[in-house]
Amino acid sequence: MRFLQYFTGPTIFRYFAENKWIIYEPNLVESLTGSAVGWAESLISTYLLFIPWYLAYQPLSYGFNKAVIDRYISIGTSHLKYGAFCVATWALCCTVRGLGRTQNKIYTQYLDALEKSSSFTKKQKYELKQKWDITFSHWLVDFEAKVNKNIELELPSAGAFAPIAGLIGHTFARWMIYPGATPLLNSLLRPMVEQERKKLIESGAQRAKILSSTKQEIDTLFFDRRLSTRDGETLFITSEGNAGFMEIGSFATVSKSSFSVLGYNHPGFGGSTGTPYPENDAAAVAAVIDYAKHELGFTESQIVVYAWSIGGFDATVAGSAYRELKGLYLDATFDDVLPLADNVMPKALAPITVKTIRSIWNLNNSHYLRQFPGPVTILRRNNDEIMQKSPRIVEDNRANQLLLDFLDVRYPNLMTNQSRSKLKEFLAIGRRDESISWMQSQVDISMARSIVESWQQSKDASTTSLGDDMDDELRLTLLLYLVNKHFVTMDGPHGQPIPIQLLDVPWKMR
Repeated sequence: MRFLQYFTGPTIFRYFAENKWIIYEPNLVESLTGSAVGWAESLISTYLLFIPWYLAYQPLSYGFNKAVIDRYISIGTSHLKYGAFCVATWALCCTVRGLGRTQNKIYTQYLDALEKSSSFTKKQKYELKQKWDITFSHWLVDFEAKVNKNIELELPSAGAFAPIAGLIGHTFARWMIYPGATPLLNSLLRPMVEQERKKLIESGAQRAKILSSTKQEIDTLFFDRRLSTRDGETLFITSEGNAGFMEIGSFATVSKSSFSVLGYNHPGFGGSTGTPYPENDAAAVAAVIDYAKHELGFTESQIVVYAWSIGGFDATVAGSAYRELKGLYLDATFDDVLPLADNVMPKALAPITVKTIRSIWNLNNSHYLRQFPGPVTILRRNNDEIMQKSPRIVEDNRANQLLLDFLDVRYPNLMTNQSRSKLKEFLAIGRRDESISWMQSQVDISMARSIVESWQQSKDASTTSLGDDMDDELRLTLLLYLVNKHFVTMDGPHGQPIPIQLLDVPWKMR
């Protein structure tokens, strides 16, 4: 068994010795065959992605007759021949690489340490893992999550459209919605991701592997600041965008704050396994929250979920299942993914688009946000080229509709026709300084604050009753005051890192 580990064991990138990180130096045989194995695995993954589309295209080219059957037989024969050659080459390279590892003293030291760890405590095993930077797929699991029965996803059947919706939803749509999970983008960004992860770990980040309830392995990084800063008792969990990796995304930005920060990669991104289907993403964020609670020692009321872009789905689902969270911070996200899909898909395919999104990719953030009773901050980027049709037309930004949906449920008595009209006027302002000036000119802050403070001292348990005994003018003043508490804007595009001064714990009504 020990000898076989030279062939099946992980790739070592670095190891910690003599109080410093040392780059692992493979010998010539390891280096050449290791590169060949990596390229072969990437090519195989890319092939498996595109082959369904290639096969589906054949009837369009040859017709639905015997010719297409002959074509499929020809494809199967040639692909089987080339596939066998590729697999044989891959196996040969793995074998030669293993023989090369037997001559490397450092690799032998790693296997020695791994063998001794069988008698280690959980803490000792974790400390040993932190000294070896290896292929993440070979890491032992640090925490295994159970199914969260409070998560209820809406994924209605596509009915008669199921075959075409399934074909599109599991191939083309998945690549469009989550390009970061494709082998190509993972391969292109891997050197940068590994380099940035190295820097984060050297600056104190702790890496861990979590197994979600859907059996996806989730890669995480954690900065613990509970003993070093006053804000460290609050944990920000960061959820990335559809092409974002925690090592080069919002985690890297938020970690510059004084809060404790826990980041994770979506399934299929970086070291995380699987695919980022809604059920897998929901299980991933639940696993990360449970890890923070049961392993890291944070309470639910100490946790803020910060989400950027499509990560808003993870955050709002988390809010629907974990009602005691300290808050949700939704940055550059949307109310519903369907309008964004409509923007890029041909109008003639609208029925298929709707069925595909609703049955497979129903990322309806407003639906889940309605179920969260806690503090919420929504950040809109005024020049967002993704969330609005044009970077210059801020009225189309989907964060606007997310805000309106949130207000309709949180403060229904304040959402009068007059207040809606005034809100649209406010949401059409495309510069942060102008929106601040407008709000100051419209709101009697002292009056609104006194009303909120009076309500905070009352016995009302829900904000839904707020404003039921007020006239429209007072409701408008109070609503704009509350919008100013829940809604933030910044002048910048979709991908610009959030300025740290805008990052804060969402405002709490009570």
